[in-house]
Amino acid sequence: MFDKEIKVMQDILVNETNFSKIWDYFMTNFAENPRYLKYCKKIKKPGIKSIIEAIGKKHMFPNQKIVITNMLLNKVKRTKLIHGPFFINNCIGMVFYFEDINKGLVAVSLKKDMASYYRISSIAMIKGKNGIIPMDDNIDDDPPFLD
Repeated sequence: MFDKEIKVMQDILVNETNFSKIWDYFMTNFAENPRYLKYCKKIKKPGIKSIIEAIGKKHMFPNQKIVITNMLLNKVKRTKLIHGPFFINNCIGMVFYFEDINKGLVAVSLKKDMASYYRISSIAMIKGKNGIIPMDDNIDDDPPFLD
């Protein structure tokens, strides 16, 4: 269905340093495609919200309470792509995230006509006898929240 576009986007996400290029590819090939939107279903992903909260606390609104509202995540059927809008402290944001590579991008409009981009990655953690450890020992070297 969107296999070629997803592969290209994942490659851009992992290798591109200009985050606006990543975002432009997503918007052009997915978000603005009416066929794409037909294949989406609403989901909840608390982990994505936690990542956005951590970014907000560290980079956007230090020393402020972080409030995320109106998060509307969608998953594209038969893919590992999740995306959707949200508000963080009354600023509009969008996220896309690939579950199969545990990476994505967050864009937030903090000022008029200006977006801030954050490439994200995550790993699942569990509480073990030696503290909190990754669920899978075959993870990459990315830190749990930001590149």
